[in-house]
Amino acid sequence: MSKPLRICIVALNAYPAIEPSAGRAIGGLENRAWNFAVGLARHSHIAVDFVVGHTRPEARTVVEGVTIVPIVDRWRDIRHDVSAVLDPKPSFPWFHVKRWNVKVLWQLALLAMTRPFRDRRQITDRLMTHCDRLRPDVFLSFGVGSQSAAVIRAAKLIRRPVIVALASNSELDARLFEDGDYESRHGETAQESRYAIEHATRVMCQTRWQHDRLLELTGRQSSIVPSPIRIERWSKHPKTERGNSVLWVGRFDQFHKRPELCLDVALRCPDIPFVMVINRGDARLADQVRASAPRNVRIIDYVPADEMPTLFREARVFLSTSAAAFEGFPNVFLEAAASGTPVVTLEDFGDFVVSSGCGECSNGDLTLAIEKLQLLWSHEARWRECSRRGQDWVQRVHALDHVVIQFLNAMEDVLALD
Repeated sequence: MSKPLRICIVALNAYPAIEPSAGRAIGGLENRAWNFAVGLARHSHIAVDFVVGHTRPEARTVVEGVTIVPIVDRWRDIRHDVSAVLDPKPSFPWFHVKRWNVKVLWQLALLAMTRPFRDRRQITDRLMTHCDRLRPDVFLSFGVGSQSAAVIRAAKLIRRPVIVALASNSELDARLFEDGDYESRHGETAQESRYAIEHATRVMCQTRWQHDRLLELTGRQSSIVPSPIRIERWSKHPKTERGNSVLWVGRFDQFHKRPELCLDVALRCPDIPFVMVINRGDARLADQVRASAPRNVRIIDYVPADEMPTLFREARVFLSTSAAAFEGFPNVFLEAAASGTPVVTLEDFGDFVVSSGCGECSNGDLTLAIEKLQLLWSHEARWRECSRRGQDWVQRVHALDHVVIQFLNAMEDVLALD
């Protein structure tokens, strides 16, 4: 019997996608990485290791056929909480308070007391140790930046190929390739981002736009593999009713998800109830949003991942105010479409909404988005058409097993498949 192909997937923030009880928000990159891991592990000739950051030194476990490899960082969540309210500065007083929180006092004290006993190496340095120990046939790293750069450096030492999967359109910001001092909003430097793109064995894009943009900026060809979804989770119970709310999902920021635009829409649709699931982000914006939310808006701070399918099924319409400059391909579009919930969006992504017929796009026009939302809310025939077409499209184009086959075909030369 031939030895299985071993693929090591690296997505350091993805543990909550594996274990929803971890209680942290799950982004599109994390969901996409874990879906690929599960889909690949379904093939008997493929063994999958999944490298994630973790706060506890648990033994390696196998979940849905995937071997979980944790990089332990006990203080990860506390540092995340501190960074949400403090910005570091190079001189006294060493930090700027974005929003005061009493809890940060004991968190700072705890970090200071434990500093001499902690492994203070960057997580990317520790990642290199794990990569050398695992020695897979190929690495698949999600996101452009320091993580993928570290994987590539480690892979070079053991002469293994690395596939880098783009996670967002912001990773193709021209400034990352033209300004050596530029740093993205997520803290990724131009140097590390360019290194990841230039030294990857293959770059994998989500959309044609990303493919064309990468070619324009760097001259690199890439492979286009659509984002996958495990449809059975989202369409387990057929949607027979139109739902009783407009659903919005995102986080507190003014440049990417833009929750304030959802409030503008809700304010101009006072007879329609809105449900906003908002993960933590900009603390000051969070205060502003909560204070200015109209009476027809219900704000939910956190919904466990296994409860999200119910929330989508109970919605009549899904509203997106995300900015295409920062989004890659929104998983929430797939989740809405698979649930039978039509989409209204300010901006389209990879022409998904137009091509699938799952809803309406206003091309940045907020007034037009409101008109389209009101049409879908009240016009049952149009609603049912969008609901049906969205489900059909996702089943044909984005079903997990189908996408994994596309991935294996597109990467055949890198994977050295027979």
